Amino acid sequence: MEYEGRRDFAADLRDCLRRLATFLGESGSGAVFRALLARAQHDPAFAGEFTSRCSGAAAPARPRPAGTAVAAGRLPAGLVLDAEADRLVGPLCYRVLVPAGPVGEGFTDAVADVFLLRHDGPGSAR
Repeated sequence: MEYEGRRDFAADLRDCLRRLATFLGESGSGAVFRALLARAQHDPAFAGEFTSRCSGAAAPARPRPAGTAVAAGRLPAGLVLDAEADRLVGPLCYRVLVPAGPVGEGFTDAVADVFLLRHDGPGSAR
């Protein structure tokens, strides 16, 4: 993924959030994931194990649009990717776990747009 312009990064970010929303809200695997999240809220030992398997070295390595864009100089080098991921994924999780409205393309694109607007400047995705 070489980002020569904002459009490629924006499209990748939107696609990533759409796929995550589909996984969380519409798939059988997403239902299992939600059940595991619920258990983690009431079982500290399980929460620790669940967290260690879903993050850090135990998590599957996969390219993420923001990390790729930072490496390509399309987003600021000092961007705290974990915090930005929380800002992107948090609204989707909230919508799925506390049904507050649809988690369709309109919603995921709006979340992506807020991220893109926040980082619209020198060295950003534009």
